[in-house]
Amino acid sequence: MTKPIRCAIIGQNPMRFPWGFDEGDDRCRKLKIELAQQIMVLRQSGVSQFLVACDCGVGLYAAEIVNGLRATTDHDLMLICYTASNSAGHNKNRVKVGRGARMNSRLSPFII
Repeated sequence: MTKPIRCAIIGQNPMRFPWGFDEGDDRCRKLKIELAQQIMVLRQSGVSQFLVACDCGVGLYAAEIVNGLRATTDHDLMLICYTASNSAGHNKNRVKVGRGARMNSRLSPFII
């Protein structure tokens, strides 16, 4: 049995974008189209599991796209979403992960 190929998708909070939370803005639409195209390229390259943070912004956009693919054409895709089980985010609950990045150790995964 071969190991599944996973891809983690992260991105900016919408407040960092010039359009903020306005998903009707043309620039936001272009970003979502590009994101969808890249997800399709990854899928064609063998990626079968997508890990996203279910917060507003790029993670949620990606989750919507992957979920749409699962519902219409690609039922083998797996979407693994992470939500913060503790929004306090105290430093004692943080762990170091590769290249000096930090990640909250109290993230709870759920599979869709």
